[in-house]
Amino acid sequence: MTRSQWSDQEIETLFKKLPKVNDNRNPEEIYQQISRKVIRKKPAVKWIPAFAAVAALIVFTVLSSSLLQFNHSEQSKADKSTTEKAASESAGAGKKEDQQSDITKQESNDQDQQLPDNEDTPIEEAAEAPMDKEGQTEMLTEKQTKQLQTAALKTTSVYPGDLAEHSVLTIGIPDQQLNYYIPVSYIVNKTDHQGKLESLKQKMADVMEENFGLSDFYPLNVELTAGKEQGAVNINFTGGNTSAFGDNEAFFINALSETFRYDDEISKLTFSTDGKPGAEFSHMGPTQEEKINKIPMRAILLHKLNPESSALFVPSYNSYETIEAAFEEMKKLNEGASVSASVDQAINVAEFKASGEKLAVTFAKDTMIEESESHLRSIEAILLLAREFGYKKVQFVNSNIQTLGNLDLSQEIMVPVAPNKTS
Repeated sequence: MTRSQWSDQEIETLFKKLPKVNDNRNPEEIYQQISRKVIRKKPAVKWIPAFAAVAALIVFTVLSSSLLQFNHSEQSKADKSTTEKAASESAGAGKKEDQQSDITKQESNDQDQQLPDNEDTPIEEAAEAPMDKEGQTEMLTEKQTKQLQTAALKTTSVYPGDLAEHSVLTIGIPDQQLNYYIPVSYIVNKTDHQGKLESLKQKMADVMEENFGLSDFYPLNVELTAGKEQGAVNINFTGGNTSAFGDNEAFFINALSETFRYDDEISKLTFSTDGKPGAEFSHMGPTQEEKINKIPMRAILLHKLNPESSALFVPSYNSYETIEAAFEEMKKLNEGASVSASVDQAINVAEFKASGEKLAVTFAKDTMIEESESHLRSIEAILLLAREFGYKKVQFVNSNIQTLGNLDLSQEIMVPVAPNKTS
């Protein structure tokens, strides 16, 4: 720091030259003026911080109680007992020390009161039930177990609701004995008629029939194109290779008929050879077209080659004059056959009653529908049966339950568009 150029003596001389300041007041007058100012000064408000702290504690208590009620509303009585015991011990310790405030006691009481006694744990939280002292998950009630099973039940067919923005492609695949044609359905993006045919040919090339326990039948060595007539698909044989099917030409045509009969836009197959109309078959002779039977009036059976293969719906080989006769066929147990009953023996129908495109199915009085895979499959088989006979929707009557899987049995149900939905 720079030293001052002024000496102490010079500074003292300068102070002496300053004008004198005189206060003519006496000491008592000065004291009174100072006292008045001190009296007018407002005392510090010390209760505001305390009030704010109490208010914050009350808000914290309410929020904590709400969170505890939300997060622990499904705890068992064992958890409640543990909480009450801990709260009691805490209250006792606070009483001995005489340091616990009334607000803290109120918080403890509020939390104890808000712990519920409800023992019905929702399905969503039942899977994450609290652990007991032995580290084992609490057992689900019988009602909750049924609810979980029902939630897992799903239909296996394609329904109109699945096709709001999509289309369905179905491939009819013969079984290994070439007795039945099992329809396997895929949901694809919507496109025009030719685009659907291209997608179908790709699915035929990609399908792994052995995964379904079926015969290796696809792809076909033919050209599939939109027919010249509306509602027709043309099958063109190149190089006159119709003889490649040998004695299986009927199976070939039946497989294609099963493939296209689920498409409402297609009603017949036309044939050509090297672009010329008609094809020569060894047994059928010259053939130019084959109409597709949209209402074959067949029963719906269940195909399951072995325990490892998928259970698939399959139309019967024979047709039936009445829907009652077809239904009886669907309940027959065929021991040792590749097809079996699709309707559970416990499900009996008292009446089938048609009204235009609607079919009313009245269950017998002794029929009790259960929330099981077997009964859901039975109901879906009846819906497919209605489709085989040309009905568009089904109303189930006298059902003891309202819903089964994702089906509402109390309402009219649209029949499936195609069976055996797969990815």
